[in-house]
Amino acid sequence: MIIPKEFMDVLDKQMNLSGIVRSTVSRFDLIIQESKFEFFPEYTKHDSSHVEAVLANAKDLIGETLSLLDARDIAVLILAILAHDLGMHITYEGFNIFLEKGQQQVIQEIDNLTWDEEWSKYLQESMKWSGKKRQEIFGKKTLALNQLSKDRDELSQTDNKFIGEFIRRHHSRMAHEIAIFGFPLANANYLPFADDLELEIKDIIGFIARSHGMDLRSTFSYLLEKHHDFRAPYQIKVIYLMVVLRISDYLHITPDRAPARSLQILSFSSPVSILEWNIHHTIKDMTIVEKGIEQMELPLFMPEMATPVHENVRGASLPLTQMSRFVFTAAMT
Repeated sequence: MIIPKEFMDVLDKQMNLSGIVRSTVSRFDLIIQESKFEFFPEYTKHDSSHVEAVLANAKDLIGETLSLLDARDIAVLILAILAHDLGMHITYEGFNIFLEKGQQQVIQEIDNLTWDEEWSKYLQESMKWSGKKRQEIFGKKTLALNQLSKDRDELSQTDNKFIGEFIRRHHSRMAHEIAIFGFPLANANYLPFADDLELEIKDIIGFIARSHGMDLRSTFSYLLEKHHDFRAPYQIKVIYLMVVLRISDYLHITPDRAPARSLQILSFSSPVSILEWNIHHTIKDMTIVEKGIEQMELPLFMPEMATPVHENVRGASLPLTQMSRFVFTAAMT
């Protein structure tokens, strides 16, 4: 996995941190590469190339302000970007470990329900799904949902999509827990994440990863309660790094993440998946202009894009309103 040289130059000023980051990235790059992405057959790329693209976007967004960040800031940012989608790479065995052992791993300051309780709540909700909701997830309005088998070989494509929707909703929480407790493996063990870092720093990394699925302002209370400072606990520029991660993640909305050839070969049943893939092909070009601001050239304005753009910049304190005048004019008015 390629980490921007500019980041490594800062990180290498503290060789201990540099070693932890390098070893963690190496181990989890293997997890991502070996991932079958089994619950998300119609999703755009979330492989190592996505992590690399988010890192590259983060480097461009930070730009000249990199001089204001130290090795610990950079280590935390790299590892948070690495962790932010790891929940989407768990296997069926890993998923069951979450359900069975989750009760011992609730982060009480922010989570009220165990994973087993979350799953039960999800099952009850699914019984009330409308035809439109089922169409969005499965591509079929009339579809009976049956009890899931413990044997992965007996799972249907519908079962996988059903589990995938649950993981999609909660993958940011999973990222937080993976950073603290490790990645669940098929043998009921866990692969440690940055195991040589202090628990407090791993919690910060996990929470920054988790924040990409939260309203930014809602993160303050956890930081205050758990770390007694929401601005810069342990001198880590947490809120700034949260903003960088979420915008960098969203900016990877380019055609390479949804190859046109795949659209020609694969058949998609979910209209939401089709829309997501098509959105990636609306970006004609993306270039870096002054002060690290991204500029996207769109062939036309798609109203469907306004909401996710608005959600990703709400509460952000970076000068990003020029990212796309076509989108922001509509989204911010």
